[in-house]
Amino acid sequence: MLHIVTPLYRYETLHMVYASIPKNEDITWHIARTSRRDPGEFLDFIKSNKRIRYYELDCPDTDTTTKRNACFAEIKDGYFCFIDDDTEFHPGMYETYRKCLESNFVGMMIGEQLWIDGRMRLKAGPPTIARVDAGNVLAHNSCLSECR
Repeated sequence: MLHIVTPLYRYETLHMVYASIPKNEDITWHIARTSRRDPGEFLDFIKSNKRIRYYELDCPDTDTTTKRNACFAEIKDGYFCFIDDDTEFHPGMYETYRKCLESNFVGMMIGEQLWIDGRMRLKAGPPTIARVDAGNVLAHNSCLSECR
């Protein structure tokens, strides 16, 4: 199972993000949002979708840590990655997940990130403070207990 974690803030771009995620049965999208803000009609499609797990939390809208931790509490198997609420899912992430699954990889991978013009933005390497973009991380579920 690949779990995608999104702390929701930008409701208006959620349909675009959803369209980019493969419709495979081995993907679950975890979305957490604040209950202190009215979502309008932006979230109507989420509540009826079995591939999406939705968490409504009493926290500030800007509190991404609480939102992510609510999602993490529900992940007990497989691998997880992050996707921002305004970013399309990269197909390479799914391919990498499948390779990890086939090889029984246990750990965390951090990928490189490029600027739109192809220049290196973040180089892959060991996690360090302020040098990891969560969108480039793929991890086995056991990393959650290690990080706690």
